[in-house]
Amino acid sequence: VADHYGGTAAFNAYEYNTAFHVAAKGQRRVDVGFYDCQRKGQVPSGLYDGPRHFQSVPVPDDAAAAVGTDAMMSIYDPAADQIWEFWQMRRTGAGGWQACWGGRLDQVSRKQGYFPSYYGTSASGMVLAGGMITIDEVRAGAINHAIALAVVESQAWPKVSWPAQRTDGGTRDPNVVMHGQRLRLDPSLDVSTYDLTPIGRMVATAAQRYGFIVVDRAGLVGVSTESGRATARRTGVNPWDRLLGGPSYLAMKNFPWDRLQALPPDYGKVAG
Repeated sequence: VADHYGGTAAFNAYEYNTAFHVAAKGQRRVDVGFYDCQRKGQVPSGLYDGPRHFQSVPVPDDAAAAVGTDAMMSIYDPAADQIWEFWQMRRTGAGGWQACWGGRLDQVSRKQGYFPSYYGTSASGMVLAGGMITIDEVRAGAINHAIALAVVESQAWPKVSWPAQRTDGGTRDPNVVMHGQRLRLDPSLDVSTYDLTPIGRMVATAAQRYGFIVVDRAGLVGVSTESGRATARRTGVNPWDRLLGGPSYLAMKNFPWDRLQALPPDYGKVAG
């Protein structure tokens, strides 16, 4: 953190976050087209055959992908107990949708937070929506789950920690964290003694109780949020404008990153 962007970690409220949508019961389902942004030269297996990850997706009519080159979108269907996540999701000229990659997780309420095989959008294979900071959580003043964390570097394959399934890390330095590793803020700290923003204090409290989980790499250390873009399209106001109370790059100011503790690899791993 100290070596990037003036020593303040990112709070990605306006871009490079996840546009999270809950599909209403009876939402019309559509097939999401594949576009080859990575020049694979073919349509990967599993998108339209086998598990058919890109078919019959309940994309809400007012859906909007997150801002940024990742253009992330998560769609949760509580009635079907399924979640989809797409990377570089975009509307087509014909009114449909395309994505460069993604995946579907079935029986999500009974699963452990990662996609099968190489599907999904995070470098770790973990469901990004599970670790994002939501708008409702910040409104309520409490984050009651582990928080997804992006880091600048992580260990290279095969060094991963459950629940991560893969990594895009590039170092074999054993002192660098692994994808999937859980980090906690020292629980003995009195966070009220630190000059934190209200959001920073919420994050600190959650990091003591539940921790961070390394899910991805990025240009700087940062936590991800639920995009306010869909709300802004409906209401004309992005809720983060009020909730942040200032620039997003100051939300994590003075956070005590030097007091994080790395938990053992595969911490909390359960069978299945």
